[in-house]
Amino acid sequence: RFQGALLERFAMRRAHVVAAVSQWGADTLSARGYVNAGRPIEVVANGVGSEWFLDPPERPAADGRGPILFVGRLAPEKGVDVLLRALALGGPEGVETLVVGTGPDEAALRALAGELGIGERVGFLGHRSAGEIRGLMGRAVALVLPSRAENCPLVLLEAMRAGKAIVATA
Repeated sequence: RFQGALLERFAMRRAHVVAAVSQWGADTLSARGYVNAGRPIEVVANGVGSEWFLDPPERPAADGRGPILFVGRLAPEKGVDVLLRALALGGPEGVETLVVGTGPDEAALRALAGELGIGERVGFLGHRSAGEIRGLMGRAVALVLPSRAENCPLVLLEAMRAGKAIVATA
């Protein structure tokens, strides 16, 4: 992992053009020395795919109920453990939380849900295709992204396009 970061830094320092998806990302690349001082970084914001502008995705059930959804990598920076601990404090009866994604923390997060006594309310769905995520997003009442650090997450833009409520960290 360390060697990969060194190669990445070397490649960016030699690049003629470097792009970031947000000003925060550009500032972070500069601050960490990935880009030579004085070299501009172009900010090119993320956008959602054209499929989000076709037929609208499914909607929650007629009674307005549906799952809470997390979509992302199951790694420490994504804060899924924070989400699970918050769910353990309580919440609306009968509301299911769906966790979409894989990553190095998957087993630990599954175990944590069990330890917290919320294993039956949390569905770990693993990797899903873009079409499946779009369907899940349509049925969800909200997207939750409790990240500890984040750039410009595409999943938030997709949730906004789908008209979902969003609960996210700054």
